[in-house]
Amino acid sequence: MNSEKEELYQSAFDLYFKILESEGDRGAVLTASAFIEHELSKIMQQRFPKQEEGDKDHIFGPHGVLSGFDSKLKFAYRFHILTKEEISFFDGFRKNIRNPFAHTFTVMSLEILRDKFIGVLQSFSPINREVKRLVAEKGMRFSETSTRYLFNITMALIMADLSFFMMTPKFFKVKVKVK
Repeated sequence: MNSEKEELYQSAFDLYFKILESEGDRGAVLTASAFIEHELSKIMQQRFPKQEEGDKDHIFGPHGVLSGFDSKLKFAYRFHILTKEEISFFDGFRKNIRNPFAHTFTVMSLEILRDKFIGVLQSFSPINREVKRLVAEKGMRFSETSTRYLFNITMALIMADLSFFMMTPKFFKVKVKVK
């Protein structure tokens, strides 16, 4: 990849990291989740025939068959948009991280969900390696790094890859730096 594209990718990563950093734990989780869902919808819509203008969207609309995160993930896996390892990561994220924040009114933090988050992270070896590389590059120990910081790096990488490569997939082929 040429340096101009690498700079654009780095800029996307930096932007998503800052967006997540500006939120509380619940806001960061729900922001990342909404972004992932949105990008998956865009990727899948590219594979569907174009809809007539003005027609109601019975697939991706509010009550469509692919309106929910779970159904989008299942579809994306079934149609080879996501690999088995990627679906494991995204589904683990949905069930173990997103849902507790989205479906409870109790005080919730990423530190409470650290073991679950680490499990989700480890389910996708390319991102696990890349997050560990970035943490080490900052002179930090993975085991002592806050769950929130690990979450921000992980999701900023996912968000950059989804938006930059439109899931062709090229996960983590571009090496970024955390500033």
